[in-house]
Amino acid sequence: MTTRMQVQSRFLASLVGACSLCGLAAASAPPPPDAMDATDAWMYVRNRTNGQATEDPPAITGAHLILRHAGRPLATAYALDRAQPDPLLTATESLLSRAARRLDAMNIPRPLAAEALKRATIDVETAGPLVPITAPTLELAARELDPARDGIALRVEDAWHIRFPAALRMTGGAATASALLELAAVVGRTPAELDTDRRLGRAAIYKFRTIDLRQAADDRLPSIFERGATTESWNPTVQDVALLRRSIGQHLLRHLQTGEKGELWLAGAYHPESDSWTPVKADSRDTAIALLAFDRLRNDPELGRRSQLALIELLRTIDRSDDIVAAICSSIEGEPDSTMLLGRLASPQTSEMDKAILAWALAPHFSEQTQFTNWMRSLETMSQTQIDQLQPWAGWVYARSGAGSDPSWGPALVERVRVRMKPSGPWINAGYGAPLLRLAASLPAIDHDETALKLALGMVHALTMKPSEVRFLPSPDAALGGVREAMWNERMPVWVQSLAILLLDDTLQLETRLYGPVEEDSP
Repeated sequence: MTTRMQVQSRFLASLVGACSLCGLAAASAPPPPDAMDATDAWMYVRNRTNGQATEDPPAITGAHLILRHAGRPLATAYALDRAQPDPLLTATESLLSRAARRLDAMNIPRPLAAEALKRATIDVETAGPLVPITAPTLELAARELDPARDGIALRVEDAWHIRFPAALRMTGGAATASALLELAAVVGRTPAELDTDRRLGRAAIYKFRTIDLRQAADDRLPSIFERGATTESWNPTVQDVALLRRSIGQHLLRHLQTGEKGELWLAGAYHPESDSWTPVKADSRDTAIALLAFDRLRNDPELGRRSQLALIELLRTIDRSDDIVAAICSSIEGEPDSTMLLGRLASPQTSEMDKAILAWALAPHFSEQTQFTNWMRSLETMSQTQIDQLQPWAGWVYARSGAGSDPSWGPALVERVRVRMKPSGPWINAGYGAPLLRLAASLPAIDHDETALKLALGMVHALTMKPSEVRFLPSPDAALGGVREAMWNERMPVWVQSLAILLLDDTLQLETRLYGPVEEDSP
C-alpha cells in the first residue's frame, strides 16, 4: 500500500529536480501551492477511489483531477475555493460520480467497476494562490502569462471560470492570448468589453501555479509533472545527432497510414494527450515537405528501407495540382519544369513564401535566369522580419544557388540568422518552438557558426519527446521521438518533424564536408 510518507519523499525529490531545471525567470511567477498539501490532496483522492476511509481533505485553493484507464481519461473534475467552500471534496465527489456514470454506460457491473477504479491512475493538480493580472488589456495581460506553467481564472461579477494547466494541455492549449480570448467568448464579451468590465471592477483575471502529481501506473507512486521544463544543455557528438535524426524519423514514419485499398497516406499533426491526429489526413504541402525528409532518411541504416518505400508511394499518389507541391516533388525526382516555375516566380500574384519555395526548386538548375536573379535582388529591399518569414527556404536558396560569394544579401542573411540564434535571443523554455525552428533549419546550409548551430540542435533535442516524458501518455510509442510545436504545446505537426530532420541531416552533411564521413551506429 502506498503510504503518505512514501509519496512525500518521492514527491519532494522530484520537486527539487524540477525546480532546478526551470528555464524561465521566476521573478513575476505566482507562488506554488504548499508541497505537503499537494501530497495530501493526491493521497485523499487515491484513497477515495480505492474505497478506503479518509481524513478530512486539505484546505487548498483549487484542484483539477483526472482519472485514467490505460492512460486515457475516464473522468475529470475541478473546483475552486472562490466558487466552492471545499474544493477538493467537491472535485472528488464530482470525479467519482462522473466515473460511475461512465462505467454504468459501459455496462460494467458494480463490483467490477469498483475494481476498475482501484486500477485507474490518478492525476491531481493542486492550485496555489490566485494572483491578479492588472494589465489594462487582454493583449498586455497575455504577456504576463507563462504558457507552459500558468493557469488562468476569470471572475465576472460572482461567476468564476477557470482553466487549469492540465485541462489546457489535454486540449492542446496553453495560457496564452488565445486562452484569454476564448474565456472572453465564454462569458459573452468582446475583448474590449471585458477590458472595460475589468476597469470598472466587474471582472478580474488571475494567474496561478500548480503542482501536478501524475501516476504512470496504478502500482506506482506519483511523480511531479512540469510542462515545458528544460533539460540540461546538450553537447552532442555526431553520433548523437544521427540518433536524434533517427528517433524523429521513426516518429514521422508513424504518421504513415494505410487506406482500405492499400494506399499510403500521411496523417496530420499528432496530439499525444488525446492520441489523435488532426487533420486525419495531412494536406499536400505538409506531405511534400515530409517527402524531403523521407528522401534524407533513405541513407539511415535502420529507417532507409521504410523511408524509401514511403517516398516512392507518396510521390506516386500525392496531389500535384498545387504548383508548390509539384515544384517540391519534381525537385526530388530531378530537374523541375522551368517554364511553370519561372512564370510563377515572376508573377505578382504569387506570395513571397511561395516565391521562396519556387526559387529553392529553381536554384540548382536555373539560377542564371532573369526571373531568378530579379527575385534574388528583391531580397535586398526586404526587412529583417520579411526575410525571416521566408525561412528556411531563403537560406536554402542561398546555399543551393552558390550565392555565398555574393555580398549583396547572403552575408546579411547569415548574420541575421546568427543573431537570432545567440543565447541573448528567446532561448528560454516557452521560447523554444516552431517559429525558431523555421529560422534555424537553414543554418548548416548557409554558414558554419558553431555557437548558433549548437543552440539550434539543443532546441530540437529539448522539443523532442523522450522516454521519461511519454510515460504518462495514452500511447507512449506514438509520441516518442515526436518534435513538439513548443515547450508548452505538445502538438506534433508533420512540417515540424520534417524541418527537424532536415536540420539534423544538413548538420551531419556539414560535419562530413568539414571533418570526413560520419560513422553512424547500426541498430
